[in-house]
Amino acid sequence: MKAFKKLILPMLLIATVLFSGCSQVDDLLSKQQSKFIDEVMTSFKEKGFESTVVEYFGATPQEVKEELDLSPTDLELYDTILKEMNYKIEKVVIDGNTSKVLVDITTVDTKKAITETFKNIDEYSEDLKNVSSSEDDFRKILVKQLKEKSPSYIDQKIEFTFVKEDKSWVLQWFNDENFLKLLGGLSEK
Repeated sequence: MKAFKKLILPMLLIATVLFSGCSQVDDLLSKQQSKFIDEVMTSFKEKGFESTVVEYFGATPQEVKEELDLSPTDLELYDTILKEMNYKIEKVVIDGNTSKVLVDITTVDTKKAITETFKNIDEYSEDLKNVSSSEDDFRKILVKQLKEKSPSYIDQKIEFTFVKEDKSWVLQWFNDENFLKLLGGLSEK
């Protein structure tokens, strides 16, 4: 029995050290990724959509406009919505070579703002005289309404995904659902 205790105690000690080491690595990784996502979210809020995508996702300004098919009015609308956003990093979940940072956001309820803009379109009839396309017109009016009136807000959850490539963790671009949530609750879920 003494031999068994002598054998088991060192094994338990080694296992404890190994597992606590993994926990410390995961904790450090969680803190680093949380800090990075905090920087990304702050950048969206303070610097705007285009600047953040260029800085953190490695796109050029031209790629942002062309690949996402964005007009200057689209970018102004996105920036208006993002300036109103508040967020809290909920947790980091690490699973092998993938990590997800879950973020609670409160953002403009864009669906409700669109509905309100349609209801009050007569208030903006003067604005319609100086714009070119109906879709762009509506976005300009929506931006004006969001700036002039106190919008409603919606709470949602989004996630950022990191994938380990070689020895580095690389932030992946949003899926469409998260992208739309970030822009004011346009997601169906």
